[in-house]
Amino acid sequence: MDRVFEPDNHTLMHLELQSTREPNLYRFLGYAVALTLQYRQPVRTVVIYLCKAAVDILERLDLGSLDYAVTNIYIGDKQGPAVWDRLQALSSTAWSELNVMDLAFFPFMDDPRALAATQLAGTIVGEQGRLAAAQIIGLTRSLVDPEVLKSVNHPSRKAGACENSIG
Repeated sequence: MDRVFEPDNHTLMHLELQSTREPNLYRFLGYAVALTLQYRQPVRTVVIYLCKAAVDILERLDLGSLDYAVTNIYIGDKQGPAVWDRLQALSSTAWSELNVMDLAFFPFMDDPRALAATQLAGTIVGEQGRLAAAQIIGLTRSLVDPEVLKSVNHPSRKAGACENSIG
């Protein structure tokens, strides 16, 4: 299991980072069942494909009385340089949720620059800045050099900004 977060809405978000097509969803279903039994909360599974989208990527597993669905996101299809140019042009107060998500996943796009993404997160004002920094740390902590993650030093970041992370 790659990452599990507990958003404020009393659900769990199970995040899987994939570099290859998942042949079936049984492995993810097993994770969701284990999480549901342990925490007694609904689980939403999001699969993030880091490479270009392949054909026939499953989104649903129909097992009769059990219907399991995931949300697939295709980061590898985004153009890193174009996303970077758009994000750098934003003022520190003009960040939308979509912009924050693009920044969080920028290190995985076709032009990976985790250090630059963490530095840009430090310029975002308020809650959006804390959210961007937390997402970059949560998503990249096992994939990039730890020194890059230490560079996230957002002036408005509060201690415990990532306390909702389960795994």
